[in-house]
Amino acid sequence: MKKLFLIFLFPLLLLTSLQAQNLVPNPSFEDYYLISSPICDTDVACSDWYSPTDGSPDYFSTHSICIDTVGGYCNTDGIPQNFIGYQYPRTGNAYRGLGVKCICGSDTTPSCVNYREYIQAKLLDSLRKGVKYCVSFYISLADSAAYASDGIAAYFSDNAVSHFGTTEMYFDTLNYIPQVHNPHGNIITDKQNWTLISGSFIANGGEQYITIGNFWDDANTETMWVAGGMKKGTTPFSYFYIDDVSVSIVSEEESCASTAINKINNKDLIIIFPNPATSEIQVIGNQLTVNGIDIFDMLGERVYSAPLTDNRSPIIINISAIPPGMYFLQIKTQSGVGVRKFIKE
Repeated sequence: MKKLFLIFLFPLLLLTSLQAQNLVPNPSFEDYYLISSPICDTDVACSDWYSPTDGSPDYFSTHSICIDTVGGYCNTDGIPQNFIGYQYPRTGNAYRGLGVKCICGSDTTPSCVNYREYIQAKLLDSLRKGVKYCVSFYISLADSAAYASDGIAAYFSDNAVSHFGTTEMYFDTLNYIPQVHNPHGNIITDKQNWTLISGSFIANGGEQYITIGNFWDDANTETMWVAGGMKKGTTPFSYFYIDDVSVSIVSEEESCASTAINKINNKDLIIIFPNPATSEIQVIGNQLTVNGIDIFDMLGERVYSAPLTDNRSPIIINISAIPPGMYFLQIKTQSGVGVRKFIKE
């Protein structure tokens, strides 16, 4: 009887193990290696992930403080402040960034039309035929992006996809049909929080590579102008930060949304109201005990700090003494630290 029990128990344990396993290597981009760069003697690059085209996706890390040839520091790809905006990782110390569309207007040069950036990685194991997989990752629109977009997706393939060459056309859109994508018309405008993109699909079997980016051309990518953006060089653009990529087996009955991990920086757990605000803000820590609050300006200078002896929700903070502008609220809780942006009018 004991042997029979073990025979039935082993497949159950194996299925549980497979369902819990994330098949994405370096899923939150924490692992890195040292490289030389054109402007710095030493910089860092993301392990396991690379660009499959001549586009130039970015890597942002707390370790990315490169030293130039005269001994200065150029923290263009740092965290939270970088050349494209100000954002903390959803988890860990790093994230990636992709340009998903240029807004050309009258400019029809190949360097702008259908320009795309992608990241690609080889999975830890091939996908199994007929098995359902949940795919999820988080995105945040960069502060400097003048336009929001709906164009972000994940494509799975048996072999690595690539498109390299010597002309601008090799920055072009990869012409593949992604298995999981943000719904068309669902334009992601949030620059403060991380937005979950998720979906499930049945594998054909043998898929070994994941590629993330925008697989639709300009005519089929919807965009919307958003306040607070600026131009990158001379061309308005749409650009997303990306963090926490996951690919895992789920049962046929299980929904992909139910497998998403809600951590402290889930926007539903910490709420700031009102936002924008003029004289005071209320901090609501749903399911969390808030132990301390700091406020930083855009330059990273602390303008407010207070431990809390009364942490009953909501917590009211008087901001009348700080000048108008964008600020970052750092909330210390029993589960860790969360960060939220708010605007003082």
